[in-house]
Amino acid sequence: MIKAQIAMSQLYTVGSEQVEVDLKSQAMYADRFRVREAGVSHMLPEHLDNGSIERWEDHSYSACYRAIWEGRWEEYDAWDMTHRADAVTDLYGGPGACSVFRSIQGWLSMANNGPGKGTLQLLPDIKLSTAYMLLRPFFDDEGKLDMESTYFYGAAPGMGQVLKQSWHPGLQMDKTVVSVPEIEAGDYVFWHCDMVHKVEYEHTGSEDSSVAYVPVVPLTRYNVANLKEQRKAFLSGMPPPDFPVAEGTKTERDHEDRGRPADILSLEGKRMLGLVAFDVEEEGVTAAERRIRAFANRELGFE
Repeated sequence: MIKAQIAMSQLYTVGSEQVEVDLKSQAMYADRFRVREAGVSHMLPEHLDNGSIERWEDHSYSACYRAIWEGRWEEYDAWDMTHRADAVTDLYGGPGACSVFRSIQGWLSMANNGPGKGTLQLLPDIKLSTAYMLLRPFFDDEGKLDMESTYFYGAAPGMGQVLKQSWHPGLQMDKTVVSVPEIEAGDYVFWHCDMVHKVEYEHTGSEDSSVAYVPVVPLTRYNVANLKEQRKAFLSGMPPPDFPVAEGTKTERDHEDRGRPADILSLEGKRMLGLVAFDVEEEGVTAAERRIRAFANRELGFE
């Protein structure tokens, strides 16, 4: 699984040695499980993760889309990591918000599923959908330029970006959002962090369509801060900050046979969880990769 995450991470490109990001290393993020029983209707509308209003408001995040802002949307490269490494995707810390940069979303299927069985749906054209969504607030409902409006469709502080047919008619999501193919238990599905996605409304299959969300989380300064919290939560048997515990709810700390450091068997797994230092002397690493690994080691208390 780690090898798959690293391979997907390296679909991104880094255009400068000044960008402190390590696409060959991963930071742990304990995400969600989804257990969906057959026959249950579920409405998770078209949306994007990694924040919403932050795409316009945060300087580094906004810089990811400079080609779009400058009218050169055809030149926009969704796989350019240059500014994403420093982007803040969670300025407001809303309920259920994600405090880590997930460059690629992913889930591991725990059941067989596919079209019509409550599976994932995607709008595959990242360039067109991103440009349309970002520029939508600057046009009225008739498609005319409107620089006076202060309404950002589907973008609210502390929430993910929501898209609706009534707000974003040009995307024609009733036609362009499609289901992923048939999937077997154990298949790993990835999609770009800026890809519009949703879950099928109907589950007409006979089995559950359960998945474990396991994203791609490259090593950046922003993600190192989260890794410290992930490690602390794991060692204490408590959920990490993104998943606060309701009063009176039991946690893993209450179970004798919960996960512990001895259960992490591989060196790569230990590094992902911040249990051992990142290798700054590894052959072939760039100067930028060495700097971010050294930074992570200092923050994690290994130096």
